[in-house]
Amino acid sequence: MQGPRGPPETHGGQQAEDGIGSLQNPRKFKNQDFHSLREFHLSRGLLFTDDEFPADNRVIGPELESKFNIRHLEWLRPKELHGRPQLIVEDVSLFDIRQNKILGDCWVLAALGSLTSKERFLSKVLPVDQEFGNKYAGIFHFRFWYFGEWVDVVIDDRLPALNRKLLAVHPSIQNEFWPCLLEKAYAKLHGSYQRLHWGNLAEAYESFSGGVAITFDLTHARIRPAELWEIVHVAKLSALIGCAVGQQMYVNNKLKNGLVSGHAYTVTDTAKVHYMNRSELLIRVWNPWGCGEWKGAWSDSSEEWNYIDPNVKKELHQLNNNGEFWMSWQDFIREFSSIVICDRSPKFLDVENRQSDWWKSSCFNRWVEGTTAGGRFFFNKNTSCRNPPYLMEVTESGGREKGDNVVVALMQNPANRQRSSDDWSTIGFKIYKVEPQFQGLENALPPTFFSQCEPRAIKTPLCNQFEVIQRFHLPAGTYVIVPSTNNKGRESNFLLRVYFKDCTKELRTKLSPNLPVEGGRMSEHSSFENKFGQYASQGQRLDACQLQKLLNGVFLKDCPGWLRGGGGFTEDECRGILALMDINRKGSLELEECRCLWSYLNEFKDIFQQADVNQLGVLEFGGLRNAIQAADLDVSNDMLNVMVLRYGDSSRRLNFTDFLCCMIRLKIMTRKFQFLQDKNGLYLTQEQWLQHIMYS
Repeated sequence: MQGPRGPPETHGGQQAEDGIGSLQNPRKFKNQDFHSLREFHLSRGLLFTDDEFPADNRVIGPELESKFNIRHLEWLRPKELHGRPQLIVEDVSLFDIRQNKILGDCWVLAALGSLTSKERFLSKVLPVDQEFGNKYAGIFHFRFWYFGEWVDVVIDDRLPALNRKLLAVHPSIQNEFWPCLLEKAYAKLHGSYQRLHWGNLAEAYESFSGGVAITFDLTHARIRPAELWEIVHVAKLSALIGCAVGQQMYVNNKLKNGLVSGHAYTVTDTAKVHYMNRSELLIRVWNPWGCGEWKGAWSDSSEEWNYIDPNVKKELHQLNNNGEFWMSWQDFIREFSSIVICDRSPKFLDVENRQSDWWKSSCFNRWVEGTTAGGRFFFNKNTSCRNPPYLMEVTESGGREKGDNVVVALMQNPANRQRSSDDWSTIGFKIYKVEPQFQGLENALPPTFFSQCEPRAIKTPLCNQFEVIQRFHLPAGTYVIVPSTNNKGRESNFLLRVYFKDCTKELRTKLSPNLPVEGGRMSEHSSFENKFGQYASQGQRLDACQLQKLLNGVFLKDCPGWLRGGGGFTEDECRGILALMDINRKGSLELEECRCLWSYLNEFKDIFQQADVNQLGVLEFGGLRNAIQAADLDVSNDMLNVMVLRYGDSSRRLNFTDFLCCMIRLKIMTRKFQFLQDKNGLYLTQEQWLQHIMYS
């Protein structure tokens, strides 16, 4: 009896040591190999230019370009900015980093600041086999943990500048460029610099470590302040720690106390000092701006420093306007909204017992369209039971089970993030205790299990974030974890990591979801990549002809026969679909664009099947209206008439492929309009409007 398949068992979020996607053998992002590209350009005396992340405004992002009126960028190599550039000058330090306030990527730079003091994490992200010396060819690479595996991201060293001043992070030492190049590689991983403009601090920490990042909400703390300080105090030796002030609606508003709302900081140290006949708990924090410090008690100029042991003062107190400052733990708890701690495992939760092998982990994935993507429990418990279950057994062990013994981290595929709105799909999970009457089941948990156990289930809030992480203390028993997405029936990958105390818990998969047998479905991440690779060119892109072969040879072939009655996709239809999905207007589709298209095709296929109740393979006016409503789109009757005239036959009916072409265009053009529209209306020049309608 087997459960859902997933990646190999991992420890601390790491893959098997020698597999593709491991730190030793990272996946080549965009299929670009750093060493072969560098040797090629060195042998020909050329400087590398990266067509996958071109030096123009497309990789800045339209929202960022418009907001800050970025029109005339220069793209300069370090050697054009300084006569003797270096990747690293002397050593890596957080004081090398100075955030430019145009790009709101403090969440990235705060995490990067933590990284500089932890060599075991820094060495993973920043390879040493690159330089501005004899092997310089304008190419660099960096490694990030990305959705369960390590990827190696190659970039050229052309950096965006305005009036010869860098647009993004500034190195504090003029000829030191590792912060700028690493930031550019992280922007490429996310698709643009705009994607770094506000984000989640925990996401950056996990990208730089492959660990698990737990966020402690200081506004509604589950844990006593003194206990949390002890966790931070011990965790600082090995973990990456950051914090944030306030909400993003007040972003970059400098407060009277010197702090900045909506801003991320790095935690660099803690201390306990004897002050005024009592112990004072202190915490040291760094601002990625490289300036802007706390003005209250224990700040640089505070008189509190005069009332402690002079030797302690000499060790801790420094009068430097470098963005780093001390404050009392009491003030910190009051002024900051959250603190994030990230390590390879949640061992920092155990202050008394912090052995590296105290926590173990396992990970699994995916929701499969039509099979295990059951959707949210709120909508339908009969379909929700098809979400993939993961069984775990918790056993007691002496008195050492105190505190949290299970941490569950559910991450969704970065491809779920919408390009136009930056919104994530909504995800969450529930944990059910499996009572004895259900423990002997050989196959799936029936719908009655969920109906009976629902009132006692441990529920996480459903949220549209990249990851949901919760920690629990579970008494002895058998439990099942059921992740879910609100995209009912839609194929999607996820990563479920479960961390558990070795002495109190054993985790294994046992139950399979109630899966119908469906052969040939392109459901797994690796399977899709293989199919894409079979039809794509050597540059890993699909032109219209290749897309036509993929759609007819794979997608339609997997559809029921009554859907294929209208024939296959024509080359002209594929040119139209390609233009709609081609974000960068290169005349071809890359893997992630094709993956997004595949998601749309499956979504609209399901809608067509539901609307065509008689399985005739065609939709008339009323059926098309129902299908559009099922897709959560809104059009008038006049627009429906236009769509039927454009895509229907002489009898005003749409066959399956006509319907797909129509719906993809409606979906994409609706999103383009929403993206281009601001609160005062839509403003386009004639040239901009013509570009949209002539290409799309």
